[in-house]
Amino acid sequence: MGEPYTLWAVTETPEDGAIEEKDAEQTFDVSVYSNIPEEARSEVRETIDYSDEDGFAGTLTLADLTVSETAQEDGTYIATTRYTGTVSRSLAGNVCFELYYAPVNAPAEPEPVQEIPTDVLLLIMLVSLALFIFTCMLMILRRPGEPQPRREAKPKPKAAPPAPPKKQKIYVPSNDIVVGGKGDEDEELV
Repeated sequence: MGEPYTLWAVTETPEDGAIEEKDAEQTFDVSVYSNIPEEARSEVRETIDYSDEDGFAGTLTLADLTVSETAQEDGTYIATTRYTGTVSRSLAGNVCFELYYAPVNAPAEPEPVQEIPTDVLLLIMLVSLALFIFTCMLMILRRPGEPQPRREAKPKPKAAPPAPPKKQKIYVPSNDIVVGGKGDEDEELV
């Protein structure tokens, strides 16, 4: 269509791989302390791991154990062990690549970006920092101390009402005159 295109993406799709299997066998000579096969079997491993240079791997199981009749100088016997099993390897399949192209468009003129001046940003940061410090100081200063129990007001004892004055008898000689005084018995005379 007369427009230039460019490579935009490449996808990889692996196709189905295959697993290949084969029978494998390994034989070892080991030292055991008994020439009785049943007892010697407990001294060797039942399974071993297998791998080879062709990429096959798996686990082999003890198939046969043969113990020699003759003891060695150290008192052990030579046992021949044979391990067998099926091992496998994975074969990778083909990979399918798909290419995607996109048209090359002339770059559009970018819209002017309105930048905030550095001085304004610095001022905003300083004000924010000052408010943060101020808030922290208020929180520290207004933090209530340990709560103290309230003292309950003790009721003040009521003052006893004044006792009525006692009447006193005043004895005055008869020839003296008492002004404003009165006695219990002479109320009418005064």
